[in-house]
Amino acid sequence: MIIDYNHCSECKKTVQNDMVNTIAHEVRNVVAQTGLVTRLSGMLEEIKKRSIENGNIKISVCELEKLTLYAEIITREWKCLEAFQKDSIESINDKLKYEETNISAVLKDAIETVRDNRILIGFSSNLKQNPVLDKVKIRIVIINILINAEHAVRERYAKEEKGWRGEISISCIKAGNNFILKITNNGGRIPSKHLDKIFNPFFSTKERGSGTGLDTSSKIIQAHDGKIVAENHGKDKVTFVITLPLKPAVS
Repeated sequence: MIIDYNHCSECKKTVQNDMVNTIAHEVRNVVAQTGLVTRLSGMLEEIKKRSIENGNIKISVCELEKLTLYAEIITREWKCLEAFQKDSIESINDKLKYEETNISAVLKDAIETVRDNRILIGFSSNLKQNPVLDKVKIRIVIINILINAEHAVRERYAKEEKGWRGEISISCIKAGNNFILKITNNGGRIPSKHLDKIFNPFFSTKERGSGTGLDTSSKIIQAHDGKIVAENHGKDKVTFVITLPLKPAVS
């Protein structure tokens, strides 16, 4: 039996809610495995080692500041994901919470959640105007694409010879009444036959992928009257191109 989810409101609602829960669950798992947690654990182990050797605990101001920063970022990520999980995809179109947003700050903050010492991450922007958008939902899109990029680069890193360096580059430019965000990674090209499918529900090129992340991201971008596409270029690079208006048609 074939069910057309576009004509079955109850089925559609169930599938969409499952998609939200799935992506939130997957992002939680990635956040738990990021370099932030590794760095936090490493610092705590070093402090513990010193305390055992010296008989007392000594923490420098620099170490205390870093520990506080890592803890704040992890806590913020968790709260953001909890809030996102409570939202239904069905509400994206009519519940966008527009606000003037420093997109560079959002991007830099998102980079910290996926930073890996094995990956060189570059960022550039000439955007001087703060766009008006739903900061929380756009941030979810950015993190999701960065997570996909990190996964692709890490998988290739495991296969390459010593000395190979993973790269993710992010650029943001003004284009008329829009701004264009590009996120590029050198984790390998997406097969051409899949480029038009990766934003479809439940389609994934990853063995354990749920196929919900890019579909959700596409819906969020479309709700902002924007566009998202994936493009191959060079021998091993993929770029996700997001075009968004600087201001909504109706504020």
